[in-house]
Amino acid sequence: MPPLIEQPKQVDLLIGDQVYRLLDDATFKESWHNLYSACAWATAFQSWEFIVSWYHVFRSDYIPVLLKSEQEGRLTGLLAMAIPASDRSNAEGRQGSVRIVGAGEYEAEYHCWIAEPDTNDFFITNALTKLLQHYPKARIMFRFMPPGTPLAWHDQNPKWQSLSVKQAFRRPLLEIKSPEAEKAFRINNQYKTKLNRLKKLGTVKFERVTDPGVFEAVLPELALQYDFRQGGLFNKNQFRDKPLKAEFMKMLFKNGLLHVTLLRVNDDIIGSMVAVADRGWVYLQGINTHSPFYARHSPGILHFLNLGQLLAHEGVDVFDLTPGGDTYKERLATSHDQVYGLLITGSKGFRFKRLIKKELQDYLVRTGRRPMTVELQIKKQVYLLKNHLRRAKKSGYVKVIRQLLSSDKKGSPEQLYVKDLEANSRFSAMHIQKNNLNDILDFEKDETLTRWEFMENTMRLFETGHHAYTWAKEGRLMACAWFAYTDFTNQQQPQLSNIPALMHLYCHPEANDKFEQFLEHVTSIITLEINEPKLYAVHKPNSQALIRSGFQVVT
Repeated sequence: MPPLIEQPKQVDLLIGDQVYRLLDDATFKESWHNLYSACAWATAFQSWEFIVSWYHVFRSDYIPVLLKSEQEGRLTGLLAMAIPASDRSNAEGRQGSVRIVGAGEYEAEYHCWIAEPDTNDFFITNALTKLLQHYPKARIMFRFMPPGTPLAWHDQNPKWQSLSVKQAFRRPLLEIKSPEAEKAFRINNQYKTKLNRLKKLGTVKFERVTDPGVFEAVLPELALQYDFRQGGLFNKNQFRDKPLKAEFMKMLFKNGLLHVTLLRVNDDIIGSMVAVADRGWVYLQGINTHSPFYARHSPGILHFLNLGQLLAHEGVDVFDLTPGGDTYKERLATSHDQVYGLLITGSKGFRFKRLIKKELQDYLVRTGRRPMTVELQIKKQVYLLKNHLRRAKKSGYVKVIRQLLSSDKKGSPEQLYVKDLEANSRFSAMHIQKNNLNDILDFEKDETLTRWEFMENTMRLFETGHHAYTWAKEGRLMACAWFAYTDFTNQQQPQLSNIPALMHLYCHPEANDKFEQFLEHVTSIITLEINEPKLYAVHKPNSQALIRSGFQVVT
């Protein structure tokens, strides 16, 4: 790669342990604070508290990279980046492709540098040049750069444009002090009705969490709710897959960077927001959850409405709803501006791929479609196709094709079973849980059902009022049965309305010999919970497990 500009001077590049040693310097910490406070475009994600917390917590996952410039003993420019540990060997050899991300990566909504205005262009161009010369095959990625980030050095220089892909994103903002904000946070009649229904269930309380002990106590429940919804929507389990995320949240809270609120009914947390906040801004970046068991009451929206009123009371200037194009964000926004994503690389091939992706995303936006939704749909179909191919390779292509064709037929036959409920039912030694998200998250994919499908279906069932009875063992979901009052009809049976029934039965292959015992135990629990003479079950025809556990086919 030809040199971009003359060899940079007065910009120091520090990597790995060099960064950690500098972070122990109290003078440097003070200089960082001063530069951050004076930098007009900086966000909370460029603060000492955020970046240093992230560097330390995720020390095993990333190699810290820091570029800085000083003038007369004063810090005048600072760029905090990181290299994922997966690229460690390439980084150490300085030969292969190296991905360099903004400090915080996906934990940070905005990536940029901080600098004094008069030295900004000198600092960032020299810093990036030094990075590209140290790592010739680097892919330098800024997720979103906030408005106000000085980019004239890029936009007016063909050399930098030839090495980059810059993309604009629409950002929704809720300006708390604007007249429209009051309307956005007003609880209308529709939500008053939902709130009144919640009040019939118990004491409804909206609270701000300021005590670290309280935050640490509620964080496991918030993580459960977050992972459950992320699993159903995106096939992700961030806290389970990244246990250090919880430690990072705790550290941010102790450093005063989190704005935490809860909506409770009695002791149940039904809605929450853990948002990064600083300098009069609160960012919708962190944990945004609601309980699936209260979904019919719209706890997420009720929490947002209460949160807006609290932010106004606290004198917050802006609630940054962050880019993404979500419908609820657009409904709440009082204004919009633009943020920019920026990729800088000497790899023509990678840059071309990013340009194609940018053009596709821009086309989707122009045609009224949300890029993230389209990308998610494609990702899901690819995920399911790969699963079908793995099944076909293992059990035979003809068998799998027949199963797929059979599952696609509408109105596939289901058999209705019934069992008389006895007052004196016996319980087994199994530890059965009701509506336990931990057990649900212990699901493992099998030959017929993927984790994404299971989690998506589970989310829908909870949100429509079904109850899950689960048996988990050694971190694995062994069996699950859903209960609800439902309607049933097929060609053999006339319409039956509002019958108590077990549905969507699941058994792990290693628990087949215990499934009958599980069904008996679940039936015993339900006997104590409902005042009904009979319990029905809806399942595939000729289910021997149901028959052996006392159910009979309804004829």
